[in-house]
Amino acid sequence: MKKVLLPVLALVLSANAYHAMATNGTIIFTGKINSSTCDVTADSKNKTVYIGTYPTSNFDEIGAFTASKGFQISLTGCEAGDYSLRFEGKTVPNHFNLLSVSSDGAAGPAATGVGIEITDNNGKPFAIADGTDSSDDVPKATIGSDGTAVFNLKARYRSFEKPVKGGNANATSTFSIEYK
Repeated sequence: MKKVLLPVLALVLSANAYHAMATNGTIIFTGKINSSTCDVTADSKNKTVYIGTYPTSNFDEIGAFTASKGFQISLTGCEAGDYSLRFEGKTVPNHFNLLSVSSDGAAGPAATGVGIEITDNNGKPFAIADGTDSSDDVPKATIGSDGTAVFNLKARYRSFEKPVKGGNANATSTFSIEYK
């Protein structure tokens, strides 16, 4: 009896294990390809924003930030509608609204404990390398019949750990325009 029961039990257990691993699901991808000829203006395509030089004593606590430096990204020739910007770049681990700083070709080491934050004119930060959720905070603009829009933005250094150590604090971010 044991000889028959043992193989049957093994077969039942292996069938259950196989069944537990099998899953069924559906993924629906949606989107649209727009014929818009929306362009980023020439003066907005390749910008350099000088944030400034600040002492490490400016960052006496985690979350401390510097003065903000304004910059604009302008669009032209767009169809009327709602648009948003998506920023991409290397972020600080666990801080998806901070660009990671480096020496980026400058002599000397990179600063540590700070990142670069992109905000709106009211200081509201935007996610970097995100936008996977429709509720993500990204810069938005509505384009009217004239086909133009301006995204008014700011950049600043923000500390995420103590102590902040001095050095070069450069970063690069690309951006893309999304029609909603």
